[in-house]
Amino acid sequence: MKCISELLMGLAGATLVVISAVQPAEANSDNGEDPSCEIVNFAYAATMNATRSSVTAYAEQDDGSLVITADLRTQLGTNYLKDSTRKQWIRYPQTKWVPADRFGPKITDCVFKGDESHLDLAAKHYSAIRHEAPHVSKVDFWITHDDGRIVKMRIGPWGVKLKSGLGVIEIRKFDDEALTPPL
Repeated sequence: MKCISELLMGLAGATLVVISAVQPAEANSDNGEDPSCEIVNFAYAATMNATRSSVTAYAEQDDGSLVITADLRTQLGTNYLKDSTRKQWIRYPQTKWVPADRFGPKITDCVFKGDESHLDLAAKHYSAIRHEAPHVSKVDFWITHDDGRIVKMRIGPWGVKLKSGLGVIEIRKFDDEALTPPL
C-alpha cells in the first residue's frame, strides 16, 4: 500500500510540474510563489529558459579572488557543461525552469538592494533565498534594466543556517555572445 501511495504522490508531482510548465509564470500566492519575488522569478525564468546563453561559474576564495569552476553553454535546447573535474564537454537536455514546484516556491524573501551596474550594464540588485530541495542558500541577483535577465548571480554556501561565507559567482551572457562549445 505504501508503494502505491508513493507512486501516486510522484505522479501528482509530475502532473504539477507538467501543468506549471505550460502555464505562464506568475508570482502569486495562489500557485505557491512568494509575491515579493515576482520580478526575480520573471528574470530567472527568462534567464534559465533562454535558447542561447553562456555561464561562467567562479568559486570565491578567502583572499577575494575568483577561480573558474565551470563553463555552461546553452544552444537551442541543449546544455553543454565543462567543469573543473572534466577534460571534455558533456551535453544534456535543457530543462524548463518554473518558479514553484510540489516542494513550494524556489525563490523567496526577495529584497531590492539598489541600482548597480555590471559589465557596463545597468542592473537592479536583489537578494533572496533559493530553495533547491533539500538545500537552501542566500542568493544575490543582478537583473538588467533593458531585457530583465540575470547577468550575475552570487550563490552563498548551502545550509539551513544561511551563513554568509564564500560562495559561487555566475556571470551570464546571451544570444550572439553565447559561443558553441568546442566538441
